[in-house]
Amino acid sequence: MTIKKVGKLWSFRIEAGIDPKTSNRKQVYRSGFKTKREAQEEMTKLKNEIDEGIFIEPSKDLFKDYITSWVNSTYKSEVQITSFEKAQTIIRVHIVPYFQSTPLAKNTTYDIDQFYASKLNEGLSNAYVKIMHNILSKAFQKALQWELIKTNPVKESTPPRISKTRKQTWTVDEAKIFLEVCERENYLIPF
Repeated sequence: MTIKKVGKLWSFRIEAGIDPKTSNRKQVYRSGFKTKREAQEEMTKLKNEIDEGIFIEPSKDLFKDYITSWVNSTYKSEVQITSFEKAQTIIRVHIVPYFQSTPLAKNTTYDIDQFYASKLNEGLSNAYVKIMHNILSKAFQKALQWELIKTNPVKESTPPRISKTRKQTWTVDEAKIFLEVCERENYLIPF
C-alpha cells in the first residue's frame, strides 16, 4: 500500500491478491484525490472490501460494447425472436448513441434518469421509454451478476409512469350500424 502525490493530486496503489486466471499479482490503483486524507480513507475502504472478499474490480469495457454483446448472446437466448429484434433495434437506435463512450461501471442512476428525460423530450411515449428501462434493467442486472459492476444504476432510477387510459368501445347501436355498412359493402364475413 502506497500513497503518493502526483502533481496537485494524491493517488494510491494497493495489493488485491492473486488473479485466478493468470496467477499474477493484482494491484488496484486509484488517483485524483485532492487531499492525502481522502486518498487514505478510500484506500482503507478498498482494503476492507478486499479483506472481506467483497471487492469487485469494475469493468473497464465501454457500455456500448457490453450491451451489444449481452443482447446478441444472453438476451437472445432468453426471449422470443420478436422481443430480441425489438430490443436490438432499441439498443442500436436509442441506447448506444446516448451512452456512446461511457464505461460500463461509470453509469449512474442520474445518467439513467437523464436518458429517460431526453427520450421523453424527443417525443417518445412513456410506454416506449418504459421498454427501454426494462432492457437497461435486465442488462445491468446481468452485469451485476457477472460482477462487472458493484451496483445496478437502473434499480433506483425513475422510469416514466404509464397512465392507463380507458379504451373507448362502441355502443350497441354503433356496432349495428358498422355491421350494416359491412354487409352492404360485402365486408361482413371478415368482421
